[in-house]
Amino acid sequence: MWVFDATPLIYLAKVDRLALVQQLDASCVIPERVYEEVVETGLKQGYPDARRIERSIDADRFDIVSVETTALLSRLQVDILLRVNAEES
Repeated sequence: MWVFDATPLIYLAKVDRLALVQQLDASCVIPERVYEEVVETGLKQGYPDARRIERSIDADRFDIVSVETTALLSRLQVDILLRVNAEES
């Protein structure tokens, strides 16, 4: 299984090469939060690459998956928030 984060999705979309994922031997998934970031937010902000990613999802090139919240994920999220807040101070 290939799990795609925002950056590779956006770059593949910008160069119009999302179809390349069809050549991969395993399934391609996008976590829900990444979908929200690159497609939903991207469409609201008018990014054409967001529309390309949405079309690739509609063409069944990617599956959207839910990510279970674990203790490790929760700690990482808190750590990220602390770092962001420290940088803003």
